[in-house]
Amino acid sequence: MLRLAIAASIALLWAAPAAAERRIALVIGNDAYVEVPSLAKAVNDANGVAAALSAIGFEATIVENATRNDMSRGLNDFERRIEPGDTAFFFFAGHGFEIRGESFLLPTDVPPAREGEESLIADASFSDAEIGERIQSRGARTVIMVLDACRDNPFARPGETRALFGTRGLARMDPAEGMFVLFSAGAKQQALDGLDEADPEANSVFTRVFIEALNDPGLSLVQLAKQTQTEVRALAESVGHTQTPAYYDQIVGDFYLTPPDAESSSPAPAQEEEVANLEQPPVDNITRGIPIVPFDLYYSVDRGDNFTTATAIGGSHALAAGYFLARTEGYVYSEPVTGTVPLRLYWDPVRADNFTAATAEAERDAFAAGYAYARVEGYLYPNETPGTKPLKLYYGDERGEYFVTATPEGESSALAAGYRFVRIEGYVLAAPF
Repeated sequence: MLRLAIAASIALLWAAPAAAERRIALVIGNDAYVEVPSLAKAVNDANGVAAALSAIGFEATIVENATRNDMSRGLNDFERRIEPGDTAFFFFAGHGFEIRGESFLLPTDVPPAREGEESLIADASFSDAEIGERIQSRGARTVIMVLDACRDNPFARPGETRALFGTRGLARMDPAEGMFVLFSAGAKQQALDGLDEADPEANSVFTRVFIEALNDPGLSLVQLAKQTQTEVRALAESVGHTQTPAYYDQIVGDFYLTPPDAESSSPAPAQEEEVANLEQPPVDNITRGIPIVPFDLYYSVDRGDNFTTATAIGGSHALAAGYFLARTEGYVYSEPVTGTVPLRLYWDPVRADNFTAATAEAERDAFAAGYAYARVEGYLYPNETPGTKPLKLYYGDERGEYFVTATPEGESSALAAGYRFVRIEGYVLAAPF
């Protein structure tokens, strides 16, 4: 099924801009396979990537659970929309496999095949190299392909993989000039859907990190790929797995999806004063259109456990797991604001526990205790600023778990449960204005 995602109203700058240049994206997510094991997160991956691309100026079309005919029609429509000078972005999440050094992306109605019948699969699927060539033939100035399809043979490891026949993972690509390709795992590596069966994330390990990197302004494509590599590798290593995303770059010069200092490269005098004066009330940022979102605390009576989040996906996961919204601890920015730092969520699959923090000390403590980085929940101030209140980190020695709060109720609950104060992680907004 096709649907057009709402694009940002103003396209951002990129390397070597042209007057008529547009940003066009096709995003495909396949879960509902008929003859090979179905997947659980590919459609979520597609929706998350499409939303992130739309936020940075792409006209993103999503195709969910696509048959061969659906994928063919989606690609045809995508090609017709591309004009000379455009930037074209192709994302695929689903099953993939390698045959004789060439990678193929599987539609949901790919037929079953036995050993020696690889040609049946190739004829029913789409070569990643041919997709790249088709996009470039339309005159796109820059072509970006991101493939989260580096899974093992689904017949050999049902339910956990996205690769079919032959070797593990997808084949490397030798893209033409003007192309950038990013794979969710390196050659012969398996890409994880989740850290374990209890992983609450709606996205695959690669895509959850990639989406966060897309939201990080000022990264070139190479920097984005490197950051994704580092964080995915760390997450995979936390569960004893090796996964290092691979990229192939044939774009001349640096290319930015979100240019560095796009908002402040030529500030007006009033903006310069604002940047210089970090002590002014955060309310001034609202006039700049920066969204402020609640930092909510959820509680599970059955588990006796708390969960804090500032994202819609976090709230959805909490409610789905039987938690209820207890209170709003404060408010954070959903995007970076001058003088703020990211509030990160960490996840421990062994304890099935998570917590949010913003300091380097917390990150070191998290990794040392077996937690892994999951995502950025929002942005808060590292120092006290007018209109803010402290976000305090507590630790329960008996339970071996962390807890953060910015309310007197939270502090009382933490102390009553035997938790001890560790430090202030930063300062959240006291009100949404």
